Amino acid sequence: MDFRSFLRSKREALGISQNKFAKLVGITQSYYNGVERGEIKNPPSEEILDKFVTTLLLTPEEGNKLKYLAAIER
Repeated sequence: MDFRSFLRSKREALGISQNKFAKLVGITQSYYNGVERGEIKNPPSEEILDKFVTTLLLTPEEGNKLKYLAAIER
């Protein structure tokens, strides 16, 4: 599973729309949409990844996996 798929599956499992998720994290919906589509050349910063982990209610292991997958994309 790649970064985008992991992120999307966790967001959808919580029943959160892209727009609502972006607002919760504090980023624009267009930026988040680009992240989830893989259109952003540089993956989100560590600060934004931490917000993803918190907002998605990820376990420490899942959070590490999300960050690992993001690092692979860099």
